[in-house]
Amino acid sequence: MKKYFLTICGIGMLSLTACESGKNNNIIGKWQGVAIETPVGDSIIQERLKSLDTVTVMDSATMSHYKTTNVDSIKALIRADFARQQEQDNTSKKEYATSLKYEIDANGKMYTHAASPMGAQTDTSVWYFADNGKKIVFDNAALAKDGMGDRMVIDILKATKDSLSLKMIDPSGGPVIFHFKKDDGKSTEEKK
Repeated sequence: MKKYFLTICGIGMLSLTACESGKNNNIIGKWQGVAIETPVGDSIIQERLKSLDTVTVMDSATMSHYKTTNVDSIKALIRADFARQQEQDNTSKKEYATSLKYEIDANGKMYTHAASPMGAQTDTSVWYFADNGKKIVFDNAALAKDGMGDRMVIDILKATKDSLSLKMIDPSGGPVIFHFKKDDGKSTEEKK
């Protein structure tokens, strides 16, 4: 009996040691968003542009929308629409990224501050490592009185003392990669 107890304790200690070794405590601190990548969305636009080159005939609805029957003119107008859309998307991602701040503390709490069309938003979550420190879980359900809330499992792509990159999967659009820099707490005016 004593032998089994020691074996179980030994396995437990090894498990705890293995889990600890994968944790990257560089994520603890205040982080300022700098960029957001949406690789799937960007590649879809590129694929649509490539397929546009193969088009030789336009349907009447497209000709009516662009007010011309010239296929090359319509292609040029569609490319311009894609470029405008991509520029708007890039601007929106940049604005949201720079409004995004994470404060991840050593006690397992995470505070998110971000701007949105509805105004500034703040959220508090519990966080913990998963998958031997390769992922971080932001768990809103852990703080809710009713246990309801979302739980996001996010890949840690990079966590150094100065930068953090996290990848989450958006069910409607594929991976979204968030890049952060360490927030020194100074406003842009103070840095000058």
